[in-house]
Amino acid sequence: LRRLKEEIARVNPTCIVALGNTALQAICGVGGIGKLRGALHIGLLYPTKVIPTYHPAAILRQYENLPIAVMDIRKALHESKSPETRQFPRKIHIIENLDDLHTAAGVLMQSDLITFDIETRARQITCIGLSGSKEETFVLPFWSRRAEGWNYWPSVEAEIQAVRWLQRIMESDIPKVAHNGIYDIQYLLLYGIAVRNYLHDTMLMHHSLFPSLPKGLDFLGSVYCNERAWKRMRPRKKDVSGKKEE
Repeated sequence: LRRLKEEIARVNPTCIVALGNTALQAICGVGGIGKLRGALHIGLLYPTKVIPTYHPAAILRQYENLPIAVMDIRKALHESKSPETRQFPRKIHIIENLDDLHTAAGVLMQSDLITFDIETRARQITCIGLSGSKEETFVLPFWSRRAEGWNYWPSVEAEIQAVRWLQRIMESDIPKVAHNGIYDIQYLLLYGIAVRNYLHDTMLMHHSLFPSLPKGLDFLGSVYCNERAWKRMRPRKKDVSGKKEE
């Protein structure tokens, strides 16, 4: 590793392509190329940007990974043009009370486009994220493990107001975008919310372009953004009904 570090230092690259698990482990100290490929990392061995992808030998064994590796290398080429990590600043607001609903509505209802994504458990919505820009997101919770009965809202009346707030947003004429939105929309219908002006589905758009490639949100994040597969950052536990979190 010392020799490798010295060789990298002589080149002083702005971005390294780590080919396979061994290279990723040596440079970043982590493994799991299938989970981490395509995402932007900062090297531990040498402090520069790192984009992991599949080893050429692995591609020869599974040739369907070739276009994915090409996408990763194209991203590395883009990142190599600057030593800076170009990521959008994130502002994530948790809606904690009814006053926060009013504040969030003031932002979202002025947006040109609203993206949304729900999380579910035991066939119920646990929370929904809504965003009208690249930088700012609002999260509306419905479940809380700390609360009695797991209900985030302190009363039925408050929860009804939260659902009506969500209905106002989702039934507005502002264009909406989601990933595999048919899943989200069926749950919202259970709450009496009919999504209006559903403009695009990123899963269907990506699948139309690359029908042979994976189409999950984690894969799209690794290809089009610098986001890691966040759902793999924590273990998936079974809930009280015995079902895994969705």
